[in-house]
Amino acid sequence: MKKILVLFLYLSIISLVIGCGNSATGAKNDNSSTDKNIDVTIILKEKHKEFERKEIKVKNKTDLQTAMNDNFKLELDNGLIISIAGKEQDNAKENTKDCYWIYDVNGTPAMVGANETKLKDGDKIVWDLSAS
Repeated sequence: MKKILVLFLYLSIISLVIGCGNSATGAKNDNSSTDKNIDVTIILKEKHKEFERKEIKVKNKTDLQTAMNDNFKLELDNGLIISIAGKEQDNAKENTKDCYWIYDVNGTPAMVGANETKLKDGDKIVWDLSAS
């Protein structure tokens, strides 16, 4: 699991560097497509058991981390989500030792950080606090 966390941190750092580079290029945004509100489902699980589900509305192409921050209590550490809705990862006191927050989008495991995942209408995001 530590290898996965290291890989996730590595990918997050790379995406942060790439993201900063892209913002510096001054690329034009098409506001008409980003102003539209879309529907997204967020499901929270602990050890594969659902404990919360929210149907939310966000602007098109909002990143997942922003949507999560606007709709759930989050704690971040160096840009990584370490606690959602008061459930902290890798915490022996909370019986989550060696458990980490991972997510999938429409059934596909995420390969980038939540700040890099752009939401689309109808997306179903499942966060699971588990060891695997």
